[in-house]
Amino acid sequence: MEQTDILSLSLAELESCMKEMGQPKFRAKQIFSWLHQKQVTSFAEMTSLSLQLREKLQEKFCINRLNIARRLASSIDDTVKYLYELPDGNFVETVIGLPPNLFYGTGIAVNILVLSRHKADTKTQFIDASGEDFFKKQTNNNVLTDEHIERIVDIFDRKEPVEYVAALVDNSKIAENGYNLSVSSYVEAKDTREVIDIARLNAEVKQTVERIDALRADIDAIIKELEDE
Repeated sequence: MEQTDILSLSLAELESCMKEMGQPKFRAKQIFSWLHQKQVTSFAEMTSLSLQLREKLQEKFCINRLNIARRLASSIDDTVKYLYELPDGNFVETVIGLPPNLFYGTGIAVNILVLSRHKADTKTQFIDASGEDFFKKQTNNNVLTDEHIERIVDIFDRKEPVEYVAALVDNSKIAENGYNLSVSSYVEAKDTREVIDIARLNAEVKQTVERIDALRADIDAIIKELEDE
């Protein structure tokens, strides 16, 4: 029998499950407290419940918590980073960086993490979909059109590097980078600054200086004529 992750249930859903199991409504609050306040990892720890109920819960549900695979403490400040291992063996397949101001009430950019149950390689895909080519500007918010979404999905499916947009990064490099999953750390941003032709600029400056010198000479000649009158 396929088990349901009990952590995914709301209190109301737990109450409905307890009713189906012939249990009083308050049992749901007890279980909810064990799960979300006491943070238990097994039904055996729910000692306020009868053994019979705990066994029934064990048959019907599972508790899928994130396991801490590694803890990284900063030597500079009090920052602590945790590397979590998903209980069902999932791995981060892709990190997609979306444009800012997509959602009402917040202007921050959002990242999407795509998890894979059976990841075959040791690389992680990073997609920078925050550029102006990936959204449409509207009055108050930016919008992802169907065309933009299709383009992102196509890049995701192909799993190929795309200049200034997508990169495939070996997990060893991510580890060396402190498990930083920021897209900008791995996808080079396109330099949109104007390209300046130095030789042409110097020639224009030289011509400008020559014109200024000629104007000064003309002005000096006019002043001399006025002084001689």
